[in-house]
Amino acid sequence: MPYKTIMLELLNANPALHETLRRGRMLLPVMESLATALKTRHEAAKEQLAAMQPGIDSGQIASAAMEIAVTEMEHRLQAAFPPDGQGTLSPDAAMAFARSLTSHA
Repeated sequence: MPYKTIMLELLNANPALHETLRRGRMLLPVMESLATALKTRHEAAKEQLAAMQPGIDSGQIASAAMEIAVTEMEHRLQAAFPPDGQGTLSPDAAMAFARSLTSHA
């Protein structure tokens, strides 16, 4: 599944955030930034798993790394933008969050 599709699904899981981004015309740039961060984390996780378990099939490593990366991204999104509506819910806050992930990824 492409990184952008995965991130769009994660954003869809928080309807308030998704709607705020859509109304602020920030859904696409935030989703693209988050997809970049997801890809970077996925690649790092693949390297880490390959180093820890050199005999494992590369397909299995890629799959396990994707699970790790998606779970981490989901938790980060939930922590930054709780689905219950608490916390800062603005397009600017979402873009700052996405940029922080890509600068630290």
